[in-house]
Amino acid sequence: MNNMSVAASELPKIFVAVAVYNRINTSLPFVQRIMKQSYDNFQLIIVDDLSNDGTYEQLVQLAKDSDKLMIIRTGGNEWWGGCMFLAVRYILDNFHTSDSDSILFMNDDVEFEIDMLERFIKAQSQWPDSVLAGLPISEGRIHGPGSNMLCWPLALTSRPHSGKLVSDKSVPEVIPIQFQFGHGTLYPIKILKKIGNIAKEKLPHYHGDGEFSYRAVRAGHKSLVIRDIALYCDTKSTGRFNSMNSSQRFSDIFPSLFEFKSINNIKHRWHFAQLSAPLIWRIPYFCSQTIKSILRSVYIVAKYK
Repeated sequence: MNNMSVAASELPKIFVAVAVYNRINTSLPFVQRIMKQSYDNFQLIIVDDLSNDGTYEQLVQLAKDSDKLMIIRTGGNEWWGGCMFLAVRYILDNFHTSDSDSILFMNDDVEFEIDMLERFIKAQSQWPDSVLAGLPISEGRIHGPGSNMLCWPLALTSRPHSGKLVSDKSVPEVIPIQFQFGHGTLYPIKILKKIGNIAKEKLPHYHGDGEFSYRAVRAGHKSLVIRDIALYCDTKSTGRFNSMNSSQRFSDIFPSLFEFKSINNIKHRWHFAQLSAPLIWRIPYFCSQTIKSILRSVYIVAKYK
């Protein structure tokens, strides 16, 4: 793509939106990797959720040297949902965007190849009007590329090809996924204008990424994970009980049902059910999912005993 004679301004623009908070040793290398991308027509929007470890100040210094980097600072406690909401609103309000442009939601603890954006553009040309995500990889294996709902009342889901080696020939070029994770997911601007913004009030942190992609699916768009876009994920640097690879204590299980930075948070689980599940299955889904969360947490604790 970078060898094409077309001017960068005539190519689709990718707005990369990232939320950061107090991870200076993670956030700064992420910015540096993005800035080295082979695809040139992009804008990096960093939303800092009131970091106090020097992250914001360092990012501001980096922004002075590049017009491709823009820093937005919140008043604090916006979490992932609020930060992404602000990024989307800022992009739509302050940039002249076209229907060929896209917003790429990313996490700053993800590593990627130098041609990641170029690969997203190529995939977008093959599957237009679709939500596209990279393939999460940890230790050479596919790490949970989102999920598909099998049965709402029993909260049964599948994570296609999760755990397989990346080299496994059974992994297809594209994997249809209803509920995408936020490691690196590309939304065409025209889809965003159609489905609205992140549900930051009801889903301020966990589950907001999955609800958002499923909203696009319900609006008639494909949602796909692209095998050839590798995203190398840090599976241990995450919230309470969000990873099978991090040690937890039995005494943490009950508090995790109410903690804000916990995937088990029952308030947010209920909000997810309200926004995503069919009306007739909302209560059964919520009850089943809560039980599953507790059992999964018990398993994680037992795994590290």
